[in-house]
Amino acid sequence: MDVSAHCDVTSGVHWITRGPIAAATRIGPDVDFTKIRQKAGHRICLITPDVGAELALRRAHFLQIMTPATVAKIDLRSTVGSHVKWYNALHNAQRGPLTSCHRAFNAAKDQWLLYADLSQQKLQKSRALPHDVIQPWPSKSAHISIAYLNNTPVAGMIFLQHGNTVTYQLGWTDTDGRKHNAHQLLLHEAIQNFTKRNLAWLDLGTVDSVNNPGLTRFKVRAGATLRPLGGTWIAAPRWRS
Repeated sequence: MDVSAHCDVTSGVHWITRGPIAAATRIGPDVDFTKIRQKAGHRICLITPDVGAELALRRAHFLQIMTPATVAKIDLRSTVGSHVKWYNALHNAQRGPLTSCHRAFNAAKDQWLLYADLSQQKLQKSRALPHDVIQPWPSKSAHISIAYLNNTPVAGMIFLQHGNTVTYQLGWTDTDGRKHNAHQLLLHEAIQNFTKRNLAWLDLGTVDSVNNPGLTRFKVRAGATLRPLGGTWIAAPRWRS
């Protein structure tokens, strides 16, 4: 099915549509959820809001279908305080042989990173959001960071910007990338880049200290604060309401 990315200029809400589903995440409590349902048209509307939107969602006839998850977020408006172990890993990466680049994501040129991520998911027996979310994203708001060892990619990250927030969407590394702490280097440089763009938040995604404690430690030690979301909510198309 075709996937499309949209942005409502008035509310600042970013959308992904796929077949009969219209989905939006990290929506604040002040958004008019009735208008969101109207914009979804004949599609089922799926929302993952921030905390505090529960009453407004119920008034707009949304039903909660999943309990809240917890995300790790870095406030780009203040000094990022990383853990000493994370800082030491970053310092080693900065002194090491890696080089890096940060630019706009190119769906054709950067397809290799999506393939590498799929292989990584298969090896780790994990699942992430489909790449169909990334490829249609507006090019000026999709960012890629790549670490190289002797001109060969050893790590990569993709970030999607929406409003004053940028979300860490995908991360991959190989053995050499882990050896040289490539992800610490890329994330540190990305934070500096997004701060210069006057963005407010870097959303590192959900955390799961039970099934993936290593990734949770990485995010927290990078300086992220854990923040609960408002669950997942769904509403039928307006013409069925």
